[in-house]
Amino acid sequence: RIVAEATSLRHASPGTAGRMGLLCLRDNEWVCGAVSEAWLAARGDLPARKKQLSGLLETHVAACCDYVAKEATTCTPVTPLSLLTTLLNLLEHLLDRDYLPHEGIEDAQRTDYAFSFACTWAFALPLA
Repeated sequence: RIVAEATSLRHASPGTAGRMGLLCLRDNEWVCGAVSEAWLAARGDLPARKKQLSGLLETHVAACCDYVAKEATTCTPVTPLSLLTTLLNLLEHLLDRDYLPHEGIEDAQRTDYAFSFACTWAFALPLA
């Protein structure tokens, strides 16, 4: 089995499209929201951290995706879903591997730092 992601089927023949099982997902808010909710549900965080992460994702992801899509120039074509996936992967590693210092920093502040760092890398990396 092969899973492929295509931005367009403009050059696909009808035979190719007919033999493939196609799933069309638009990069709109509900897809990214569903991915975010599934990621949060799969994590074993305390309710306070889940609430904080949910608020951060709701507040910042749509605005950052809109900026990258409408106003920024990217080196390669990127979709909002790929930007979100990058953000969630970075965030998961930062939160789970204790890369951030513990001394004198509350857990909520550490989560904010991790989210800010992950957002910066996830959304700025593809920019030209």
